[in-house]
Amino acid sequence: MVLGESGFLRKIYIYWKKKIAGYLPEQFGDFVERVELYLEDFFGMEKVKDFIVAARSEKRDVGNDFYTSAQLLNYLGIGADVKPQQVKSLLEKQIKKIQFLGHTVHVHIIFAKKLKLLEGRVKIAMKKYGYKVETIGGYDWRCVTSAKDQEGPKKLSYHGLGLAIDIDPEQNPYRSYGDDEPKGDIGRYKSIVRIFENAGISWGGRFKVSQNPMHFELKYEDILNLNA
Repeated sequence: MVLGESGFLRKIYIYWKKKIAGYLPEQFGDFVERVELYLEDFFGMEKVKDFIVAARSEKRDVGNDFYTSAQLLNYLGIGADVKPQQVKSLLEKQIKKIQFLGHTVHVHIIFAKKLKLLEGRVKIAMKKYGYKVETIGGYDWRCVTSAKDQEGPKKLSYHGLGLAIDIDPEQNPYRSYGDDEPKGDIGRYKSIVRIFENAGISWGGRFKVSQNPMHFELKYEDILNLNA
């Protein structure tokens, strides 16, 4: 039996992700990683990941020559009956202005709740390592960076959905695949990054196609869990 086939087991996994892993002190990081690997193996997470990949492949036109996941839009309450040119205005109604790490940032209301829950722990870790945030970017209706020079329809960035932030772009610059330079200032402090990751937020410094250490986005599967 896999996670996707059992509502009970799925609830156990979601409870771990949302109620336990994200709230453990940073010194429990290695323990969290071991538990994650065990749960993924026990619940057959590869099949769930296959489902996520399939869901992402269902593209939907959102206007401005952009596209995104049809299922993702559905979970954000923007159904298939909404015309492409209406998507942006409906999404912007779900964007919220918050204070995060001493800066004003605009993000989707779902992401806003996540960020505020982990803010205290991030502040403590950043103070410990002397990391001071200079700038934070949030909502921005644009394509993903890797598709800027691409012809035809382009994938809408998670910034265009309000589900991503960029912390200090100058200190944590985007790099193409294969670049051996350091993963930015924030990448030197794994315990800071781990706080975000344990809360269901992906770090761009681990992206396989490129390195984007400034970038933190809400995991696709975590969005599904939040709306389960």
